[in-house]
Amino acid sequence: LQCAHAPNEPDKFGALYADRTEEFANYNGMISAVDSAVGNVTDALKASGMWANSLIVFTSDNGGPSAKTVSGAAANNWPLRGGKHTAWDGGHRVLAFVNGGLLPDAARGRKLDGYIASADWYRTLLGLAGVDATDAPPGLPDASDSLDVWPYVSGAAAASPRTEIALASRWADPPKNSPPGTNGSAALIVGDYKLVRFTQQYCFTTGPLYPNASTNHSAEPGGCDCGHLGCLYHIRNDPSESDDLRLSHPAVAARMLRRAEELDATAIEALKGVGWRGENNATRYCEAADARWGGFWGPDL
Repeated sequence: LQCAHAPNEPDKFGALYADRTEEFANYNGMISAVDSAVGNVTDALKASGMWANSLIVFTSDNGGPSAKTVSGAAANNWPLRGGKHTAWDGGHRVLAFVNGGLLPDAARGRKLDGYIASADWYRTLLGLAGVDATDAPPGLPDASDSLDVWPYVSGAAAASPRTEIALASRWADPPKNSPPGTNGSAALIVGDYKLVRFTQQYCFTTGPLYPNASTNHSAEPGGCDCGHLGCLYHIRNDPSESDDLRLSHPAVAARMLRRAEELDATAIEALKGVGWRGENNATRYCEAADARWGGFWGPDL
């Protein structure tokens, strides 16, 4: 179930926020529409007797858009820096929750602060369904980037197996067909530290109440550049990523950079199909997907 993507369209739910700006009302009205839809699905699962064997995972694919240039400026990621389309934590650290009858009673009501990457739900859900996550069609990569986090979520394990997250990588020699802007930013989290490299699209932190006049949107174009060596942050103690520790923690910065460059060497960029480099290649890509992957949209078409 995918809901609440731009453009933000006004409807009856937006009227719940009529005392705010139109953009804010539309954006949050869509979130309320998602809330209603999830409630309908939950009610249907219970009515059909499927709730006891169901697991609902509710998460987001990115942080909220809080810049004029990215799907409107109606989201607030405070105290995190940045938002959608950036490697700052405001673009990646999102809330998530799980529910359903499959979740053990002892796990309910707990708040977990360990890392879970969106890729981890792949191996986790396949494991619960009894499917081998490494059984990929020939030519497709297996789920090696995905970790099974069910022991952590269910309470059987005290810590998450995920200790490292590569948010973005940058190629030393980008493919000729890579679209403009895809080879810009890079970021890596290892433990409590995060290394942000190269240029980020926008670098501000909103206040507790947003949108308002406190944010300088004129500073969006051009962003800020951490260079190849990067900016180093302790994201547990500094969620706003405002204190660059690269010079005061040179050993940590060097270790993080070495690991980031190792991951850079393995990075790929999946072709996106429609709109790729301004062309409509949907038909060609669908034909390739049908011929090569049995109808599945492969990672490299």
